[in-house]
Amino acid sequence: MSNIYKMKRILAIIYGCLCTWGGYAQQWSGIQASNYAGTNALYQNPARIADSRHKLYVNLVGNSFWMTNSFFAWNRDFAYWAMFTGDVPKEYLSQSGKVIFDKSYFDVADAHKQVSMYAISEVRGPAIMYSINAKNSIAVQTRLRTGVSVENMSAALGTLVYRGINNAPITGEEIDVSGTRSNVNSFAELGVTYARVLTNEEDENFLSVGLSVKRMVGIFTGYGVSYTGSYKVVKDARNPQVNNVLVDNVTGNYGYVDKNKLNNASADWLWNDAAPSYGLGVDIGVVYEYRPNIDKYISRRKRTVTVDATQNKYVFRIGASLMDIGKLHFATRTYAVNASTSSLTPRDFPPNSSLSDISNTIIANLKGNEVGMDEHFTTTLPTTLQIQADYLLKKNVYVGATWVQNLTNQQAFGLKVPSSLSIVPRYEHKHMEWSLPLVLFDDYTKFAFGTALRIGPFWLGTDNLGSLLNLGKPRGLDAYFALAVPIYQKKPVPFNDCWYEGKDANFWQRLLKKRKRQVY
Repeated sequence: MSNIYKMKRILAIIYGCLCTWGGYAQQWSGIQASNYAGTNALYQNPARIADSRHKLYVNLVGNSFWMTNSFFAWNRDFAYWAMFTGDVPKEYLSQSGKVIFDKSYFDVADAHKQVSMYAISEVRGPAIMYSINAKNSIAVQTRLRTGVSVENMSAALGTLVYRGINNAPITGEEIDVSGTRSNVNSFAELGVTYARVLTNEEDENFLSVGLSVKRMVGIFTGYGVSYTGSYKVVKDARNPQVNNVLVDNVTGNYGYVDKNKLNNASADWLWNDAAPSYGLGVDIGVVYEYRPNIDKYISRRKRTVTVDATQNKYVFRIGASLMDIGKLHFATRTYAVNASTSSLTPRDFPPNSSLSDISNTIIANLKGNEVGMDEHFTTTLPTTLQIQADYLLKKNVYVGATWVQNLTNQQAFGLKVPSSLSIVPRYEHKHMEWSLPLVLFDDYTKFAFGTALRIGPFWLGTDNLGSLLNLGKPRGLDAYFALAVPIYQKKPVPFNDCWYEGKDANFWQRLLKKRKRQVY
């Protein structure tokens, strides 16, 4: 099988995933600001694990699935997830009781617009965080991320592929496809995080810094970009009821990892050299807290100062971090394509053609010349600048805010995280927490609200509750969960512990207490 046909399958996977996904992007907003987030906090700012409420935190598993797009919108009076559960009105069921799906269930963007699509699935694997002492904390974490993106695509082209040539939204007009870019990336990481408190424990101005160094493992990548090109939908000369597509002067290039390299994929790739790619990733962060009432949490005796590690001590907190600095270098070939004028007709797409069949046919009919280029190519990590703030309204009630700014070059190949801004009011307690994220997402162009709940060691949340409730015209699904084993900090032992009357007092403490009473 030629490389051009291998690439056709990759392009079909990219488009197929995005046709299914659509949606909204998030940053685990309901969790990140929590003082009980454990290892989840270091994915926002590595300095956050300093002065933790946990002595030890073991993350067992966590997962999120989030998306954003400006092309598809669900347009039915029932939630789209009901298509999978079968809980739909009778008119959407076949005689055998199976759910009927029709492309008309989705609205598509105006054909003259440029659209984008993003989707990322994230698995937060086993991780452990340990507070060494009042000033130092360390963590070891694992994570797997898989993402798909399409940028600067004509909505007319998307509709043409989705609904078919004879249902093209625009006919007789040149549609420019230059600048369209697509990426699919999957990579894992094994990281080590260290955070340290820089100020004295009794200071009202608290400052900590953190650093994560990550071994990045590239599992799969594929990309395509069109530099020039256009197409026009015209009526067939022999049958005016049929449309043809005339394609003109398409130039671009693409690259991908040979799928055969994935046959032996395993967790061992985190530490051996068998994966298609390796790289280095870095996260750096700083956190400042204002603690005007720090004396409430301090016990002093002579030269010894003990701070209560079980309590949050700030009125407000602000942090800044640079996340996912780095690249992945894949040792595989890239290709250039220069395609002359060609045409496509409905006869090229038989009924019930799969997305893979459609993609194969399009590229085969372009009759492009395939030219080998570099022996490797580089993808960037989804680098972001993040600013976090948190304010104590009253006991156990906080309002947090997070700004996420994408720093990835628009021309670079690799996973991208759209910019967002979130405000998250929450009620926070040691054993229970509830938050209500309010988010501007997709580069600040859309709004969503969500909710997240923590009960003991279990988190469950969404930053797009409206899509689950089928409010408006939803553009995707967003959900996350995490399960951990938290070991909390203990209250400091009082300096007058010899008079302690608790059930844990030893024999000598009880004896001294009795003698004290006899004196009086």
